[in-house]
Amino acid sequence: MSHAYGYNIRADVEFVTPVGSFVEGAAEIQYRRSSPIDYQQAVLIYTSPTSHIRFYRIGHSDLLRVPEVADFFVEGSHVFWQAASHTPMVEIFFFGPVCSLLLERHGIPALHASAVSIDGRAVGFLAASHGGKSTLAAHFIQLGYPMITDDVLPVEVTDPEIRVRPGYPQMKLWHEQAIRFCDDPRQLRRLHQNLNKYAVPVSNFCSEWLPLDTLYLPERNDNVNEVRIDPLTPAAATIELMRYAFSAGVMSVLADQRQRWKLFANITRQVGVKRLIYPSGLENLPRVQDAILHDIWAK
Repeated sequence: MSHAYGYNIRADVEFVTPVGSFVEGAAEIQYRRSSPIDYQQAVLIYTSPTSHIRFYRIGHSDLLRVPEVADFFVEGSHVFWQAASHTPMVEIFFFGPVCSLLLERHGIPALHASAVSIDGRAVGFLAASHGGKSTLAAHFIQLGYPMITDDVLPVEVTDPEIRVRPGYPQMKLWHEQAIRFCDDPRQLRRLHQNLNKYAVPVSNFCSEWLPLDTLYLPERNDNVNEVRIDPLTPAAATIELMRYAFSAGVMSVLADQRQRWKLFANITRQVGVKRLIYPSGLENLPRVQDAILHDIWAK
């Protein structure tokens, strides 16, 4: 039994991913191997242009088909997986697209972001793949700031504050970054033979739900020499949050967009969203770090 994103997960397999331990209470997600799926009833609603995941509806349930990896049938709190074997790649798609869809179905937006804890508050880096979010988070973790999540950031609107749920203590980094940030390269596990990305275990992990302080949108730029932080207006920030939801594409089909706008607008009224522009290169990370800390502490 495991725990991630605020959910107790009861699974019929032992995860390779270092998820947290089952906490007190019932299992919110049941994860087990599927019996044969009736694909004849499946209606295609969306195909991801990047991951090529195909999203279907079967009655009131969801079906995610990941080519050459696995199929996931989501029925309420039950997730049924179907694959030749339960490989680490199956887990990557469960803890990524499947869990983000579950969160969204429960009214909890899941952003494509990594986050760390700074002075007991969550600071997130919001970007698409290759956008620099994991590298920035890894740099702060190396400095001693606890990791909250990598890739999927669940944001929950509570009274009186916006809180984030922790993920699990592992990052996914490209080889150059993984070698730089991993204390023991022997711990690195390649995610897939055709992918130069590695699972990096993290010991300094925050398992608590924390209030969200600031979201930064990193932009590496070869034509700048200085680090610049520009606050976004609430309207512009809301657009960016909708754009960088982890399952933005499929949610544009499944969700009421007016209600979704209201939900994200409520977040941006309470949380600072800022564009972070900085020169490319790992050697510039200390300057980026100083600018972020100054921006947070200046408040």
